[in-house]
Amino acid sequence: MDRTDLAWFAYSGGYLAVSLIFLFIAKLLFDLVTPYRLKKELTEKDNPAFGIHLAGYLAGLLAIICSVFSGEAVAPSLEQFTSEMIDVAIYGGLGIALLCISGILNDKFVMGRFKCREEIIDRQNTAVASVSGAAYLGSGLLIAASIYASADLVSVLIFFVLGQLVLIVFCSLYKAVTKYDDLEELGEKKNLSAGVAFAGNLIAYSVILFKGIGVDPISAVEFTLQDRLLNFGYYAIAGVFLLAVGRIIADKIFLPSVSLHKEIVEDRNLNAGIVEGTLVLSIGLVLFFCL
Repeated sequence: MDRTDLAWFAYSGGYLAVSLIFLFIAKLLFDLVTPYRLKKELTEKDNPAFGIHLAGYLAGLLAIICSVFSGEAVAPSLEQFTSEMIDVAIYGGLGIALLCISGILNDKFVMGRFKCREEIIDRQNTAVASVSGAAYLGSGLLIAASIYASADLVSVLIFFVLGQLVLIVFCSLYKAVTKYDDLEELGEKKNLSAGVAFAGNLIAYSVILFKGIGVDPISAVEFTLQDRLLNFGYYAIAGVFLLAVGRIIADKIFLPSVSLHKEIVEDRNLNAGIVEGTLVLSIGLVLFFCL
């Protein structure tokens, strides 16, 4: 192992240490701005709903951290590392703050008529937690894409707002087109199958929006704001249509003689929810690479 290898090892170790600091700060901020208490719910009450909710938050945070750390590798040096840490601190701190804001927005506009705190803490509702965790991950992907392709802080905020708004609209459309009352199934009936299906659709659409926002940074320099808005609009609109069509076709291929409505609502068949969520997420990933 020569000096260059040791320098890269130290450079990578520095980034690992910074990522752990971000995780610690995000944990403190999560405790501060949410009504949840991590240690109490995880170790004293053994609350599985909180574990799912927290996992979604951490997954969204991981997407943001990876986005902040992305970029062209250069010869490692203390000066280079120190210089990079300035941008890492600014964009990383902004990303964590936006993730917390998105959590508040998702609770209000995605979850709708009931309070997540009561469902997750008091009722230990894993169905609601599945959707709230997926919403954290979805918003984290949008924030990560906004940072990855950012020209400046203003562009990050613009595409975060647009992405979050479109994601909320998509969730409203999903609740409108399903044959059952999603919020009733999630809240009153604690139907985990419905929660998993909803979560799969939410994450799948977030993946497509990630592609629409997260253009290559080198190409982004040549794009005008109008170009990027048109690119985002294309993925936002095409994604809704193709995701719906692909989901219907996939359901007919994999479950030709089964009524998903019956399996999810009447039988509360978790297997049906998992298959539904997995199929639509698979379609979302295919569209990510094909659109």
